[in-house]
Amino acid sequence: SVGGLAQVSTNLLDVDQTPPLRAYQAIVEESSRLGVKTERSEMVGLCPERALSASGAKEMRLQDSWEAHLLEPKVRAALGGHRD
Repeated sequence: SVGGLAQVSTNLLDVDQTPPLRAYQAIVEESSRLGVKTERSEMVGLCPERALSASGAKEMRLQDSWEAHLLEPKVRAALGGHRD
């Protein structure tokens, strides 16, 4: 329990098999079946650009900027903006 709320945590190992939005939707569905409302989501770490879109992030009600969790921009920045 975090702040009087239940928290569900999961690790996604294959975002092509289970994209973050699909995992979120499954959690919302199961929570709803149990009579529990889903208020927001949080992403920890980085994910490939292909795994998360602006509309998906909005539907997931991410509590922080979804762009901050994209892997490729971080790699490009670390390489000085070069794309090979």
